[in-house]
Amino acid sequence: MIRFRFGLTPVHDIQPWGGDAPSLSWFSLTDGWYDIEADGRHLFRHGADGTSVDYYVVRLWEDVLDVLPEALEPVPADLVAFMAGDHTRWLPADSPDTEAAVTWYGQHALDTGYLRTAPHIRWWRTTAEAGTTS
Repeated sequence: MIRFRFGLTPVHDIQPWGGDAPSLSWFSLTDGWYDIEADGRHLFRHGADGTSVDYYVVRLWEDVLDVLPEALEPVPADLVAFMAGDHTRWLPADSPDTEAAVTWYGQHALDTGYLRTAPHIRWWRTTAEAGTTS
């Protein structure tokens, strides 16, 4: 089970953006906090106090929508072990198949590079034909 948890900052506490003519944009109105809970684990909580990400909630929404088309495509059976493996142990290999697999792998990562302590989250699924479901 995956749960998207979030809260929004009250409008009267949001600071308008802009120099001479400050305004509230729809993006700034999503100021708040967020977390993703998967199987009881909080993916964005960090620190001793377990705080969630304090950022614009729309950023998570946009990033999930960006990765969603690839995440909904089943992993080809011959790439299941590759997707489940430890990407930090890959050795560079100069072959078109390896480059295609690495590109495919990268298209399933949620963009969290804008966060100071960012988790690495990959979205992928398999089908019954591949032997397991995720």
